[in-house]
Amino acid sequence: MIRVAHITSALAAVTALTSAAAAQVCIGRPSLTVAPVHLGVAAGFTDGAKRVDGDLGFGNAAAFGRVGLGLIDYDNTDENATAISARGGLTYKAAGRSTVTVCPMLELDYGLGPNLRSSAGTAKITQLSVAGGFAVGGVVDVNPGFAVVPNAFAAIVHSSVRTKLRGETDSNSETGGSIVGGLSLLFNRVFAIVPSLAIPVGFDASDPTFSLGVVIGFRGR
Repeated sequence: MIRVAHITSALAAVTALTSAAAAQVCIGRPSLTVAPVHLGVAAGFTDGAKRVDGDLGFGNAAAFGRVGLGLIDYDNTDENATAISARGGLTYKAAGRSTVTVCPMLELDYGLGPNLRSSAGTAKITQLSVAGGFAVGGVVDVNPGFAVVPNAFAAIVHSSVRTKLRGETDSNSETGGSIVGGLSLLFNRVFAIVPSLAIPVGFDASDPTFSLGVVIGFRGR
C-alpha cells in the first residue's frame, strides 16, 4: 500500500497540470473573437508525474468551453492514467479600450487509473477534481504580427481520490487552492506558445507544476 499512498499524493499535484490551458486571452490563448475554434496540446511536469493533454476549445466574445483528453505518467509505476477534462466560463472585457479580460471559470478533471498490482490484488484508482475561480489576462502588442499575453488564474480546488481494492473502497478528499501565472507568446493572433507555472496551496502534495503548451486558432468565415 506504500505505492498507493505515493500515487494518491501525486494525483493531488496533477490536479493543476492542465489549468494553464483552459480559456482564451484570460489564460494566454488566442482570442475567441478572432479564432472561435482552438486546437491545443500541452505537457505538464511536477514531482512524481508528467502529463500530456490534447484539447478542443470553442466560444465567442461572451462565453467559452473546452474538452480535453490526457495521459498521466507516474515515476514509480509502469501503469499510466487517463484524464478527461472540461472547462467553461464567461468573458468580461475591461472598460474603455483596454485589452484586459476577466473570466470566471469552472474546471472539471476526471482521472482513470493507474491500476496498481500487488500480492494483495489490484488497486484501482480514480480521481475527480473541481476548480472554480477567476482568470485575468491582457494582450501587449510588440509589433503587428507578435504580442505577449501576461495572464494569471486563481482558483479554489476540491480533489478526491478513490482507491478500490478487493471490493473495499477508500476515499481521500482535499480542498485547497491553485495559483497559475504565465506569459504567452502570440503570433498573428492565432498561434500561441503558452508556458505557465502552477502553485498548489493547502494540499499535502504542494509541488509546483511547469506546463508548456501550443495552441492554434481557426478563424471564422
